Amino acid sequence: MTEITTREKSVPVTNESTLSFEVYFRDYYLPWCRKRQVYYETMKKYFLNVVPDWFKQLKLNQISTKESEMLQSYFMEKDYTIATVNRYFKIFLASMTKAYEWDLISEQRLKAIR
Repeated sequence: MTEITTREKSVPVTNESTLSFEVYFRDYYLPWCRKRQVYYETMKKYFLNVVPDWFKQLKLNQISTKESEMLQSYFMEKDYTIATVNRYFKIFLASMTKAYEWDLISEQRLKAIR
């Protein structure tokens, strides 16, 4: 079994993770982004502040096309500019791509989300 380790945390990886999106993003994805991503300081570290609570509580293995489209619709209803909606959605997609690379979600789930 593979494990992902960041700081003092270790998550055993099985087929698909039951981490919530919020825990995954805050405790695993953001620490990885900190030194590697240009958008970290301006967008990524604030991303969870704009994500609705219902989405934060979803487990990674529960996120599908429906939920990703609902998230995108939520951003559009907030009267963000199209560019901001696209940026937020790209942050979400990038985080899910990394979850796939870390074996936290299946390839089928990633394809369904995109």
